[in-house]
Amino acid sequence: MKDRVTEISLKYINSIRERLYIEINEMGQPVFFPGRINKFSLERLKNEIDEIYSSSLLDDALTDTASFTRDKKLIQTVGYGLVSDFQKLIKLGFLIGDRVVIWDFLFSRALSEIKDDYKYFDFIGTLACDLLLLESIINEGSIVILPPPIIWYPQTRKIFENTDTGKLSNADFALMSVLSIVDDFTLHPYTYFDKEIPKFPKIDTDYYNKEQFQLHNSLAKLFNDGNFAFLDGISTASFYSVIRQEKRFAEKLRELFNPKINQSNEQSENNYSHIVYELEKLKNERNKSLISHSFVLKGAIISMVNTAATLIYAGISQKNPEFLLSISALSGPLMSVIGRFLSKPSIPILIHVFNQLEKKYEDELVNSYLTNSYLGS
Repeated sequence: MKDRVTEISLKYINSIRERLYIEINEMGQPVFFPGRINKFSLERLKNEIDEIYSSSLLDDALTDTASFTRDKKLIQTVGYGLVSDFQKLIKLGFLIGDRVVIWDFLFSRALSEIKDDYKYFDFIGTLACDLLLLESIINEGSIVILPPPIIWYPQTRKIFENTDTGKLSNADFALMSVLSIVDDFTLHPYTYFDKEIPKFPKIDTDYYNKEQFQLHNSLAKLFNDGNFAFLDGISTASFYSVIRQEKRFAEKLRELFNPKINQSNEQSENNYSHIVYELEKLKNERNKSLISHSFVLKGAIISMVNTAATLIYAGISQKNPEFLLSISALSGPLMSVIGRFLSKPSIPILIHVFNQLEKKYEDELVNSYLTNSYLGS
């Protein structure tokens, strides 16, 4: 049974898809046609979302959000600030916690002043498609969408009434919004910086401190590291589908990159470089080992299959049904054990999951090429 915050998120997603006439293509990706909408289409969408947020379902959704960490003992994260790569921000959230909360920028900001302009329509469509790419994860309740706190939380409004918001950057404004509600909603803020990492704001809470800030930045850098380019390239849905299969992966990764108390940015950078070097070395050694073991195991399997075939043939030629049954009973479990050994190699969890992510990304590239080739023929 879906919780109510998942329910309101799906209502929101369905409204976007229907009102913007977005289609899903052969690759499972949303496609937006700016020519299909106009100013009145966006007015209808805005009113429909406003009705969703004005209903009692929002209060119920906020109640479920507040109890999520307490009841399920899981971590909820929320990204803040404006980023150039929204999907990368969401992936990073899953390396930090178990559920990602998204503040609804489309309704609260993008639709606040509707324009009758083709470029504006295209901007709205881009935002909408970014959200629709996450629909499968939203359906599972691991991503939820809510209006920003300033709309529904009195304490947030009070803070900004007494603050000169003109002097705040977008990131500072968003961070203040999150921190105004963390005690009641147990949300762990994080952000993603494309270029230079700014200094940590003068904040120190149970949910956000300098060490966590450095940890998040180290994890974020993996997406731009050439050795782990597949993390950037893989779709968010596939990324989530892989790491959810091994729930310890994100926890172990955080433990690995977790900085020491009072560690400088330079020390954090050196720590990151050393860890990535060791990870890449282990990853390469693991791949070489698998190739080597593959030849040995394939030879062993062929030998066992040939032996089994010889024994079965002997049983047939001797017309001995009891002998045949005993051989069949032995060969089934034996091959099953070999299969399990091959599918679950004894390797460190991080290296195993990284390789699964890389393979999934490669599969996506192949599927994309084949689909485009078919459509182009």
